[in-house]
Amino acid sequence: MSDEEAAKKILRAAAPGQVDDVAENIKKLGNQTISGSDSWLTEVQDELKELQCIDDANISDELELDHPIAKPLHEKLKQYQNANFLSKPGVSAARIAMTTDKNNSSQLLVHTYAEKIDTPNQYSGCWTATWTIDKVELGVGEISGHVVVHSCAYEDGNVQLKITKEFPRITVGKEASCKSDEEPSLEDGIVQQITKWEMIILEILASMKDSVTSDHLKSIRRILPITKQKMNWDANAHRSVKTLMETAPDTRSKVKYNS
Repeated sequence: MSDEEAAKKILRAAAPGQVDDVAENIKKLGNQTISGSDSWLTEVQDELKELQCIDDANISDELELDHPIAKPLHEKLKQYQNANFLSKPGVSAARIAMTTDKNNSSQLLVHTYAEKIDTPNQYSGCWTATWTIDKVELGVGEISGHVVVHSCAYEDGNVQLKITKEFPRITVGKEASCKSDEEPSLEDGIVQQITKWEMIILEILASMKDSVTSDHLKSIRRILPITKQKMNWDANAHRSVKTLMETAPDTRSKVKYNS
């Protein structure tokens, strides 16, 4: 592996909110071995902007996609993000980006991102998802998903937790809106399915909170170089899980299941 590839790999693994600091340290440490070009840094920064739904060229909320449900779905997802992510203390970003597949203009790709960064308390977390919507016709469509959640606690060490979950393609239809004056729609059905899938992630996090203990991490427990004390892996692991749950959508009481 080249020095540039190693630098990109380290930077991609950086904790949410710590990318700039990690990049500066990489440049200092690799000053003698990494070429003068910062192309490796630009490449990773572009990747992160895409994952975080940041578009420097278009910061407007206006959406111009040639897809029948793009605009109404974008509005429904904005409401969902605002209610279930931005309403949570400390969550500083909840963004949505939409594109159509280059090889299939009928396929809609929906990217969502939320993060909680608490630098004073030295922990951070983010929730990233990509939803693929296809074969939309007469109030019915297909949806699949890819979700990644990432948390880091670094108060007296560095404990990172990362969950990746794939959701296979299923068919969804119209569902009732949470607003009584709106007719059932496919957009509401899609948001309902996203809610159900994100509940599965929450259940995984709840399980991790109960099961992640110092027993799981004792094989790498070490003496801290400054204090000469053993790192409290248990507390840091639980803090990482807690951060993910605090960043996660508040959907537990809002899922509607068909009888």
